[in-house]
Order: sequence, then structure tokens, then C-alpha cells
Amino acid sequence: MPRINLYRNISIFFIIFTAMILCAIFLFFYSQGAIIITPEAQEIKLNFNAQVTSSTAPSPSGSDTVTGILMTKIIEGSSTFDVLSTKTSDNQSIGSVRIVNESSKPQALVKTTQLQATDGTVVRTSDNITVLAGGSVTVGVYPKDASTFTQVAPGDLKIIKLAASLQDKIYAVADNTLAYGGQEVKIVAQSDINRAKGDLAKQLIAQAKTELGLKDGDGTIAEITEVKTDKNIGDISDKLVVSLKIKLKYLKLDYNSLSNLLQKKVNNSNFSGLSFGALNLDNLSYSLVEANSPASQSIKISYSLTGYIDATNDLLSKDHFVGKTIDEVKDYLSNSGMVKKVQISVSPYWKKTLPQKASRIKVIISNE
Repeated sequence: MPRINLYRNISIFFIIFTAMILCAIFLFFYSQGAIIITPEAQEIKLNFNAQVTSSTAPSPSGSDTVTGILMTKIIEGSSTFDVLSTKTSDNQSIGSVRIVNESSKPQALVKTTQLQATDGTVVRTSDNITVLAGGSVTVGVYPKDASTFTQVAPGDLKIIKLAASLQDKIYAVADNTLAYGGQEVKIVAQSDINRAKGDLAKQLIAQAKTELGLKDGDGTIAEITEVKTDKNIGDISDKLVVSLKIKLKYLKLDYNSLSNLLQKKVNNSNFSGLSFGALNLDNLSYSLVEANSPASQSIKISYSLTGYIDATNDLLSKDHFVGKTIDEVKDYLSNSGMVKKVQISVSPYWKKTLPQKASRIKVIISNE
């Protein structure tokens, strides 16, 4: 009997051992792993130069070309700007007043024109001015008689020698107290004119581009051909009127030609391992670099591409995942900057590592 029990125990052990080996073999050959990734968008800027030629003009040898025509438009406009520059008036000056013209005709006033406050105090203007109908001009003033001068409170002043019928329509206004003491006044400087020119040019060009149907990213070349101002450098004034005439050069492009060139540049670029959707010309902008020749112009094109990792990318090679733990794979993919989200499932469910054979691993790209 003991010998029979011994044989029985050996048989049971052999059966269990064999089962364990078969189970290990099963797990080795039939363990499965699935890696599901959600790609992170990759923003890529594509920049290149191209020549714009008319459809009948020969293309420069070896250069990228787009069909288009150079156009020119003259734009004009004017606007009023605040004067920002200031200076401290000298001891003779007592400040400045606004000459208001509510009549239907312009009014010229010579330097030393006398203005009378309601208390009888008389001051004189420091410059020759012309006030347009419906407008106003700021001018410096000084006392007629310095020895008897007392400060003048804010309010209206009468232009003494102006016809009585016009005095209620053309008059002066002191916005601040007129007094000695080195008051700060607004004075037109070159910086004010430059700032006004720049702001007005931007405004006129933006308006013209809208009228011409040009997008924000469509390049132009603007040349200011004429500048006029209603004030000179050094004039005391809180307002400045600037008028500009601008020659605007722009392109009318054949967008089929532009799209074909863009597709060629994308195809010829080294973007292996990334896939891109359809081209969108709204993501394209260009600057007009040179437009001296009517037959050919030079432009610099910038295009924003949005790409996503695809199955051909080496990052997703199964060799990187063989035998790795779930956490190791997640860290590897998450730290790449190309993957937004990672989900991993392994069977049997208790396994913490991916299969030892690449053929047992699936990599799935999700578009969620």
C-alpha cells in the first residue's frame, strides 16, 4: 500500500507540474496587449519664398511660382489725433485758450488778438491762427498789461475787435485758470506727427484691404506719398489733424495655383510619421517682399500645418513596448509630447507587463 500511495502522489505532482508548464506556455503564447493612444496636435510652420508671375510670363528656372497680378490703389484720408507732447510755458505765458468757431465760415486771427474775460482782464494770443467753421484751435495767451494782470478763472472770453454780430459765434474758452507759474501746455512735436501718421496709415490700409476683399494675412506694400498737417511743430494745441495719401500695392492671386504649390511643398517636406488633413488656405499668410517689376513679384509664404502622429511613426514601434510594464509604456508615450492620452489593456487581466512578442501587441490610434 505505501508503494501505491507513493506512485499516486508522484502522479498527482506530475499532473500539477505539467499543468503549470502548460499554463505558462499558454500565457506566453496567448497573452495579449492593446495600447490605445489619442494623438496630440503638432503645430508646424512651413515657410518658403515664391515668385508671382502672370499666366503668360515664363516661370523663373528652378523657382516656386504662383500665378497672380500686381495691382495698385491710391488711398486717401484724414483724422484728428490728441497731442501728447507737453512743455512748461515761460514766465510771460499764462496758459492757453480754445478759439471756438460756431459760424459757417473760417475765421483768421492774427497774433496779439485781444481777448477779454468777464472781469475785464485782457489777454493776447501768441500766434496767427485760422479756425475752420465748426472747429476750434488751441492757442497760447499772455497778458496785455503784465503790471496789472490778475489771474483769469476758467470760462468764456470775448474777442474784442471781432464784429459784434460774430462775438456770440466766435469766442475763446479758458478750460483752466490763466495765471503765471510755468503752466504745462500741449505742444505739437515730431513724435506726435509720426504717431498720427502711423495710426492713420494702419487705419486706411485696413479699410482698403477690407474693400478689396484681402484677408488679414494677405501682404501689401504701402508707400506714403503725401502728408499734410493742420499744425506745425512747436504749435500749442491739444489736437492735430493729419491727412495722408498712400500708394498701396497688392496681389490678386490664383488660389488654385497657390494651393497646388502649397501641396507640393508639404509633400516634399520631411514629415514622416505625421499625417495631415486637407489644406486650408485660411491658415496661409504671405508678405509682399518685392514688387518693383510688373512682370514678377517676390513673396514670402507662411503656412500653419496641424499634424497628428500616425502608425508609421517610430514612436509607436511595438519593439518599444515588448515586455515593458504598463506604467513604463504610459510614461514613455506621455513624455513624447505627441500623445495626449494613453489607455492600456493586458490579458490575462492580472498581468502587469505587456507580452514578450510584438505580434501579441496592438497599437490603436483613436481620433476622439
